[in-house]
Amino acid sequence: CLPPICAVGALEEELVARGVDFEKKETDLAASFSWKRLGQEHAAAKVLAEPGGGLILGAHVAGHGADEIANILALAVRQGIPARELRVMPFAYPTLGYYIRSMA
Repeated sequence: CLPPICAVGALEEELVARGVDFEKKETDLAASFSWKRLGQEHAAAKVLAEPGGGLILGAHVAGHGADEIANILALAVRQGIPARELRVMPFAYPTLGYYIRSMA
């Protein structure tokens, strides 16, 4: 679809229903360079992680490059890479992966 929409891991509603404690971080990506240069007015990400930057439980991305960002977030979910590790991981700039640092 346009814009692309991707989800990995658990949905927020699933975590609430299961009584899982989590933190939600929502990021407006439309103001970031990689989306502004394309004239994208709508782009966002939501990452659900254990409190304190723990394991990523789920993530949802909408906008240009959502599929590529979802690949990295899916790897983090599957391999147990905590959000705090993604925040310090070196990514090339200006790539879409670079913005994972601010999403996690």
